[in-house]
Amino acid sequence: MDTTRNIPIDLAAFEQLFRTHHKRLCLLAMNWIGDSDVAEDIVQNFFITLWNNRETLSLKTSFNAYSYKAIKYSCIDYLRREAVQEKRKGLFSSEIEIEEEEEDIADRMKLYAQIIDVVDSLPADRKNVFLLHAVDRLSYAQIAEKLNISINTVKTQLRRAYMYLRDKLHLFLFLLLIIYG
Repeated sequence: MDTTRNIPIDLAAFEQLFRTHHKRLCLLAMNWIGDSDVAEDIVQNFFITLWNNRETLSLKTSFNAYSYKAIKYSCIDYLRREAVQEKRKGLFSSEIEIEEEEEDIADRMKLYAQIIDVVDSLPADRKNVFLLHAVDRLSYAQIAEKLNISINTVKTQLRRAYMYLRDKLHLFLFLLLIIYG
């Protein structure tokens, strides 16, 4: 017993098939996808493919069963494609963030190198006082005791060091404010 069914070949019968099943198939696709426009497109594509293959297609099940499976698998394919695209967007976004972070680190390193160069250009005694104060966080009295100099000498050396740094680094500090401000 042959249970195959052919798709109606004439346009009027096909239009009737479309009108009868279109809404149900759109609701089915909508349940899978959650987007009415995409669901409509999937059902539309199903009927276009059905029309294009009407002369060679023979169904071994009812049209309802065939259309249900076709829409279901089209929806699954769509969801898979969307998942892949989202994954690619996430990877691309992560790559951009990493590149921006690497550029940010490189910019900071250049700036730090320039600051170190300016500090290194200080006279040796002034540089030593400045580093003890700025890096080691020693007080004026501790620096004076450690270097066996007066507190006024420490103050003078620090004032001169900061003035020199301010003159040399004003552009760098301005850039810092722009970049991190």
